[in-house]
Amino acid sequence: MTLFDHLETVRRGTKLTVREKRTPSPYQQAILDDVRHGQRAITVGATAGSGKTSLLEMIAEVLDDAGTGETATSAPVAGPIGFLAFNQHIVKELKKRLSATFDIRTVSSLGHKICTEHLPGLKFEPRKYEDLTREIVQGAGVPSPAARRELQDRLTACLDLHVGHALGLDITLPDWAAAMDAVDAPILGAEEILHILTLRTLRQGLALLQEQQVMSFTDQVLAPTTFGWRLGTPYAFLLVDELQDLSAAQLGLLQLATDEHTRLVGVGDQDQSLYVFNGADVDSMANFTRIFGAVERPLSITYRCPERHVQLARPFTQAIEAAPGAKPGTLDDLTGDEFLSLARPGDLALCRTNAPLIDWCYRLINAGIPAIVRGRDLARSLTALARDAATFDGKRVHRDQAKDSLPLTDFPHKLNAYADHLSAKIQREAEAQGRDPDMRIASLADRLTALLNTFDEAQAGTLGDLITAIRTLFNGDPERSVVLSTVHRAKGLEADRVFILEPSLLPHPKARTPQAVDAERCLQFVAFTRSKRDLFFVDAEETRIPDGLRGRE
Repeated sequence: MTLFDHLETVRRGTKLTVREKRTPSPYQQAILDDVRHGQRAITVGATAGSGKTSLLEMIAEVLDDAGTGETATSAPVAGPIGFLAFNQHIVKELKKRLSATFDIRTVSSLGHKICTEHLPGLKFEPRKYEDLTREIVQGAGVPSPAARRELQDRLTACLDLHVGHALGLDITLPDWAAAMDAVDAPILGAEEILHILTLRTLRQGLALLQEQQVMSFTDQVLAPTTFGWRLGTPYAFLLVDELQDLSAAQLGLLQLATDEHTRLVGVGDQDQSLYVFNGADVDSMANFTRIFGAVERPLSITYRCPERHVQLARPFTQAIEAAPGAKPGTLDDLTGDEFLSLARPGDLALCRTNAPLIDWCYRLINAGIPAIVRGRDLARSLTALARDAATFDGKRVHRDQAKDSLPLTDFPHKLNAYADHLSAKIQREAEAQGRDPDMRIASLADRLTALLNTFDEAQAGTLGDLITAIRTLFNGDPERSVVLSTVHRAKGLEADRVFILEPSLLPHPKARTPQAVDAERCLQFVAFTRSKRDLFFVDAEETRIPDGLRGRE
């Protein structure tokens, strides 16, 4: 035995590097064997913290070894190898660790590659849709400059969310409103016009792409699936991370980048598929399996979660196992005062809804503890709600009056009156459509409470004061703050210490439809698997901790 027995050399293209030895788990080894033996397509069901990215890197090494002839059991891959990562940060990290053999990019970047092949003379104009929204709003008959700016801000937010969640060009107003409301889009009170203008803007943008070869980021996912453009040379092997979050359009991009000879490995966690309103997202792993004829393999050992947290999460998933030698971890209830005494920068606090995050953010700040709320979309939504409520006359909103200098005289009364107006509208629409309005009304009430909390704490005298206070809550350094987040926005996050606020809202009491109930199951799983050491429930009305699991490490 030597000092270097824990190290190994690995090839990075033509270079050799040294790192700590990796020993695949039995689940990882079975998947690596599938790859070595030529399995065409594999769907890996990976639990939280199970080493998804590590597995994909191990597969990449197998493919690299096959290409250099260093393994007798893997045939070289004849053609380009793609690796689709979740975001640009991960792309940059993977490019440092993997050889130049791999075409590493995001799904959006794959769309860009396809577009440039089909329209070689493309002119990239990142402001294309910004200019389009300005022109379309100017032609919408909105009387004042202030109201036009307000509508353009909302339309821009709707475009980003619409394309990001692949809502298509033919979605009906009821489906669109429900989908956008679920992701905190600023549509309240302007659903009809924003639905019309969003679809009009996208159709005009696609026409500009075809007729004048002007492309922006938005077109990268939208255009190939809309026009059926294929990748000129399909990938011979394609690795896909975060499979559970592929939208219908993104899954379509995979089909356009492959053919019947392509081998694929898709890795994801169905229990972390949170955006069920889309329809495609909730079934993305099953759809991948069906489309590509993939075999399904588990990756059930979590290297993040302690033993107690695994036991807590087990009722919400088909498979999760603690790693060999995992520590028991801390699992306990706390009072709100105990939370304030314990919380420190680097901690993560989660809640099912938004309003408690605002309340606790102010409480932490007032206690001298840096804290921020995560979610730019929520900031935009609260800003839009503030502007509308401040200019509501009891019958309609006067957005041309929404100036920063506007005094907030009797603002709580106006906000409640506007919320009653919106609630009645939601109920009328739901009755006409045969839908359950409870979740949308609950979402409205949540934002109303969040805005009232901000108004009260900031003691805002003008609309500008209130908007500044909203934006301040969402700005700051997350590494030097307690980060407060809804569970929806927490997927992919982890921390040594996690606090769950208002645990009685998990699951949400208004979730009644089968789709909503399944979404709440996923949310509970995500909430219970973010911590690497300590997990606390704050001010629980009834404990969520089963008998025998409570304990501190």
